[in-house]
Amino acid sequence: MNSLQLLTGPLAQALGWALLHLLWQAPIVAGILAAVLALMSRQSASSRYVVSCGALALVFAMFVATTIRAYDPAAAPIAV
Repeated sequence: MNSLQLLTGPLAQALGWALLHLLWQAPIVAGILAAVLALMSRQSASSRYVVSCGALALVFAMFVATTIRAYDPAAAPIAV
């Protein structure tokens, strides 16, 4: 596999689609997080920190799930 195939292969396409979808998925999570943090204003800083870390982990998990869902190894070009 040469470098051009690595940059244009199905994994690169899946990563690109996942990054594109992250542009709308992450703001939704951020909006929900903002609402939850507003409701947690009287809670301790450590509990708000845990909720924020959970939201960040959720965004990463959504990126990984979208990448896996978009990955299509059958789309790979056949080498001659």
